[in-house]
Amino acid sequence: MGPAGRTGERVKSRMKKALGAICGACCVTLLVSCAVPTHRPGGAPTPTPQRRGAAAGSKHDAMAERTRRGLPWRGTAPGMEPYQIGLASYYGRRFHGRRTANGERFDMYDFTAAHRALPLGSVIRVTNVSNGRSVRVRVNDRGPYIRGRVIDLSYAAAYRLGMVRSGLARVTIEIVEGEE
Repeated sequence: MGPAGRTGERVKSRMKKALGAICGACCVTLLVSCAVPTHRPGGAPTPTPQRRGAAAGSKHDAMAERTRRGLPWRGTAPGMEPYQIGLASYYGRRFHGRRTANGERFDMYDFTAAHRALPLGSVIRVTNVSNGRSVRVRVNDRGPYIRGRVIDLSYAAAYRLGMVRSGLARVTIEIVEGEE
């Protein structure tokens, strides 16, 4: 047998070893995953991991489920806690005239907002925590894309909330209407 035949045998041998290692790793993974108990002693089921910041059965879970199914969400009634509390920013001149996520052109003088999860077309009330001013805006875009921010407002909404000079404000978000 020539040198070319020996090289082919070496390649086959290496392939068999690699395939054996992969199969072994898969078997170990399968066995380990089967060994994790699904019930606690005494018959109580092991709790499933939840999203950070949301309790099981909360209105946030209900809203996420309705949003996933494409249904409008009727949110916070008087006396209910706000949908979300966090840091708001605004965007204006640089994005004026560009297309938003729902296809319309962004108008910095209109009362609109960008939110990561709320259905497009939802009407929400945003309240500046520091001065108590609030404004109703329509969600027409996705964002913000900066960590730690919960909503991007149009210039007009930011002006009404008194946050243009600082650029950022701590706000509460309440859902007024679902998709129109």
